[in-house]
Amino acid sequence: KNLKTVRLVWKDLPTPRIFGGDASIAHLGLWCAGEQGKFWQFLDATSTRNQELTHSDMLKTITNLELDNAKWRACLETGSYNTAIANNAALAKNLGFNKGPALFINNKQLDLTQEVNLPDLLDSLVKP
Repeated sequence: KNLKTVRLVWKDLPTPRIFGGDASIAHLGLWCAGEQGKFWQFLDATSTRNQELTHSDMLKTITNLELDNAKWRACLETGSYNTAIANNAALAKNLGFNKGPALFINNKQLDLTQEVNLPDLLDSLVKP
């Protein structure tokens, strides 16, 4: 819905709040899943946990998402997205963010401490 008028941009800020523990490896796993077209599915499957995401948990997730295990592992081992993740984190810190997630619509930050019905909010802001 509204795919031509809404743009969603992801910027990494590896903190324990979403993935727990060392979130850097989870962010790398996320980017590697994205190589196979499963970025958002990996995020959904791994970010709802209330405990640290382990390597074993990520392997279960890629199996459940039917990702190419060897390709995903090779991506993880090469760390090919580490620079992009570090650059995103530096940008977030330069902008004054020290935790995520943060959500902006029309350059205004939403208060995520309150419940937000995002589809309804977007419908109210986007005129067909």
